[in-house]
Amino acid sequence: MSTFAKRFFQPALQSKRKISKMLAEGTLSGIWYDLVPIFALPYLAALVTQQKYQELQNFIVIIIVAYVLMWIIGYYIRRWDFEAKYILVKYLNEKYRIHTILKNNLYLEQIGTGKIQSVLSKGFYAWAEVNWQVVYQIPKSIIILGSGIYVTWNLGWIFLVLFLTLLVVSLIGYLYFKKKFLKYEHKLEGEENYYNDNSVRLIMSRSEAVFAGKSEFEIEKLSKSIDRQKKISADSAKYDFLSDLFISGNGTLLPFLGTLLFLQFYELNALNVATLTVFLYFSLRFSGMLYHISWMIKMALDQYPKIKKLWEFLDKIPEMQNYNSGKKFVHDNGNIEFKDVSFVYNIDTKIVFSKDQDEENTEDDLSVTEKAEQEDKKVVLENFNLKIEGGERIAFVGRSGSGKTTLVKLITGYIYPTAGNLFVDGQDIRSLSLKSYYEYLGYLTQEPAVFDGTIKDNLLYGVRDVKVINENDIKNALEKAQCHFVFENKKGIHTEIGERGVRLSGGERQRLAIAKLFLKNPEIIILDEPTSALDSFSEELVTQALEELFVGRTVIVIAHRLQTVKKADRILVIQDGRIVEEGNHKDLVERGGIYNEMLNMQSGF
Repeated sequence: MSTFAKRFFQPALQSKRKISKMLAEGTLSGIWYDLVPIFALPYLAALVTQQKYQELQNFIVIIIVAYVLMWIIGYYIRRWDFEAKYILVKYLNEKYRIHTILKNNLYLEQIGTGKIQSVLSKGFYAWAEVNWQVVYQIPKSIIILGSGIYVTWNLGWIFLVLFLTLLVVSLIGYLYFKKKFLKYEHKLEGEENYYNDNSVRLIMSRSEAVFAGKSEFEIEKLSKSIDRQKKISADSAKYDFLSDLFISGNGTLLPFLGTLLFLQFYELNALNVATLTVFLYFSLRFSGMLYHISWMIKMALDQYPKIKKLWEFLDKIPEMQNYNSGKKFVHDNGNIEFKDVSFVYNIDTKIVFSKDQDEENTEDDLSVTEKAEQEDKKVVLENFNLKIEGGERIAFVGRSGSGKTTLVKLITGYIYPTAGNLFVDGQDIRSLSLKSYYEYLGYLTQEPAVFDGTIKDNLLYGVRDVKVINENDIKNALEKAQCHFVFENKKGIHTEIGERGVRLSGGERQRLAIAKLFLKNPEIIILDEPTSALDSFSEELVTQALEELFVGRTVIVIAHRLQTVKKADRILVIQDGRIVEEGNHKDLVERGGIYNEMLNMQSGF
């Protein structure tokens, strides 16, 4: 078996027990629909011709009993077919999902969350469905093909030639025109996606469209998209007709051409009429077989682009370095040192999702390589040096794009230095197992991640050992984070928060994330605008609570709202990847530089 075939049918080959059941069901289906009638009809005709009515009656009873038994068996095994696809999807999810999570972060950012989800979801289900359908249909197709060869060979070689010729011509013609049709289908799918995306955008931004007087313009865009869909669909119609003609037309021709040949070679008598009846029955099954084979081919051709994109994602996107491998992190006191660190956001990364032929280029669909032709490499840090003492509280401030977030990403191991070294407690971050390192790290982003589940589920998600956390610990963490909204609900910590926390406001999600930080109790804490979604009163209370958590820990804060960094041991003003000012709040105010200028722009000081 070729390497491609092994990979293509990997889900089926790795689920042998389930596939064996599917083959058994397909075989049973082929037996009762094809083999039994084809072999029984001549015997029935012979008994009728010879007027052996008692034997005929007994034989019919046997056939009926056999069918009832097969139907009973089919009733109990049909679930094998229905559940098979999901078993294959489960296998693919368990085998490859971890690889999709532990991919290089920069590459994932280039692709975008929506496209990644689309590639994974469509790819897994397409891969499983093709395996499922092909495996189920294989025994049925083999049985009807074997039956056809048997029936036509017994009639004479010219009938066999007719049967095989129609079969080959049908499949070749179908494939040729169906491939042309599918190009239009893929184009139509892209246009439908464009329509749906713009429709969703219009609904989500309806207020903006109304205020800007663009409602008619947006509706006209959607109408033009529908016009394009109509044209594509009309252009594809002739190829759809021709592909179906080779399947249904040739299937219809077989009984008529066969009957014509039969009249040329045989005299009509009772036995020959019975033989002709068997041939005509097989001809009907032949039409059905052509339909099933054509449907399988169409399904495989239609799904393959989705499978191919999944393979490209799995093969071309580099893995995250050292998540499970590397040395175990040994925490000492939380020293962090940047030593001649440079970092370049290299847009010229070699990841490309192949584009379907005739698919139009859009900005979102451009590969990273294509985007590289439009953008230069962005140097963010160059020979950057900084030492953060264990237990020190340090703040990064500066304009957007100055390099603050890049520094934090380097500390978390989200990205690695292009040049130079970054040490945490004297250990080069490149050599560490990130999984072991993250046990000691707490990272609070501007938009905290929450998932569908209860408040308790979310709070305990990042805790090392859930067993040591009790209800009082959870309650204390929620109180410190000013999560009063939890106690106002009847279900308390068992309240469902909805997908992506839709039932919570931005401030409530942020406070919940802060409570999670209290529960994890990490040794190194990184905060990216930790109170950006809070009102001034809540911000003051939460900041006071965080002061308790900060004691004895290394704390790094990124902030635009300078209220949150006033108590930092050191404040670093970052500009173009360099430290342009350094000191505590009082020193920097007295110096009257950039920090003081930023401070004066903000109210409340």
